[in-house]
Formats: sequence, structure tokens, C-alpha cells
Amino acid sequence: MSRRCKKENHLFLNWMKTNRSRFAFTPGVVRYHKNRMDLCLTGITPAVHLWFNPNSGIEAAAFWEGELCDFLVDLEIAVVKSEVGYYCEFCYEHFREYYPTLKDLWTTHCFERFLDWVNTDLVDAQWLEIKMDCGTSARLHKEKPAVSIKEKDHKQYIIELHVK
Repeated sequence: MSRRCKKENHLFLNWMKTNRSRFAFTPGVVRYHKNRMDLCLTGITPAVHLWFNPNSGIEAAAFWEGELCDFLVDLEIAVVKSEVGYYCEFCYEHFREYYPTLKDLWTTHCFERFLDWVNTDLVDAQWLEIKMDCGTSARLHKEKPAVSIKEKDHKQYIIELHVK
């Protein structure tokens, strides 16, 4: 492991390699950046961007024409080491779980939740809806949503989530 490469990158890459067969859509790394890895899921529209940041966790967002529209999932983590073990600072104290190792924290609190999101939310959904009006929003749908925006300055895009 190089001195420039964060330990969490290796934790994620090793976990992803080991658990690849558990994913409904095969995960992969598209591009490595200084502070993040862009991810992909085979069979999911490229309008869904995913990335892993070793400082903050895993996020997935809907993009349209190069613009971020809305986050679909945000599995942020803020690692703290205490005398009791590792925990996520974002969790309320009375719900906080402590883990014996950094690997256990990342795996349970972030990586496994990502796998669960992929295998439930993305498997169940068939459509990605992006709305652009006063702001932007994105939602996953099981059924194809009706086109509902009629005003000329408002836009709605219905994108098939699963691609061949």
C-alpha cells in the first residue's frame, strides 16, 4: 500500500472484490481520483453516478446533462476512535454502535448498507425520474411515473433505470 493511498480505499476495494457475487448488479471502479473513486454498477443507467470517498463514505446521485440533480443515497461516515472502539460521529449518541476495528466500522456502517441499497432499492426500481423546476429532484420508481410537468420552464425526465 502506498503512502499516498488511504487505508479505507483498500478496505473498500478488498470488500468489493470479496463481495462482488453478492451484488445484483456487478460493481466496478470507473476512475480513480485523488480523493474518491468513481464507481459503476453494470446494468444501471449512466445517469446514476456513484462514488466512494475514503473521508466520507459512499454516495449515489442522479445526473442530467452533466449536472447533479439529487442524491439517491448518501452513506456518510465520520470515523472517530475512542477508548471503547471506533464509531461514526454522525450517529446520535444513544444509537451509536462501537466497533473493535476500523474495518468493522466501515464494513457494517457503510459497505454493507451500500450492498443492501443496491440489492433492494435499485433492484425494485425500474425508472429514474428527474424533475427540474425551481430546484431539481430525483426519485426511483417501480412503475413508470406519469409525465406531470406542463409548464414550459419545468422539465421532467423519465429514464429507464436498468439498461442492457
